[in-house]
Amino acid sequence: MRDLLTKNKVGLNQEFRFRGQEPGRLENFSDAVFALAITLLLISTSPPSSFEQVKRFAFDLITFLLCIALIISIWYEHYVFFLRYGLR
Repeated sequence: MRDLLTKNKVGLNQEFRFRGQEPGRLENFSDAVFALAITLLLISTSPPSSFEQVKRFAFDLITFLLCIALIISIWYEHYVFFLRYGLR
């Protein structure tokens, strides 16, 4: 995903100097942490087996999707930060 964003120049701004295309160790580690957070969210869900569980699952799905959206938005801001201010 990082390669696709960099290739399409997503997150770049004319006011900042592009620091390069190679991610550092800190970026790779933090990407792994974000991936682990999303994985833990996915593992914590179980498929419903009755209609009552389906109704409860529908409400849980909304909060689940909000959590995923929050993690992705935090990751994107993190990506833009390191794109602009590389810590090497």
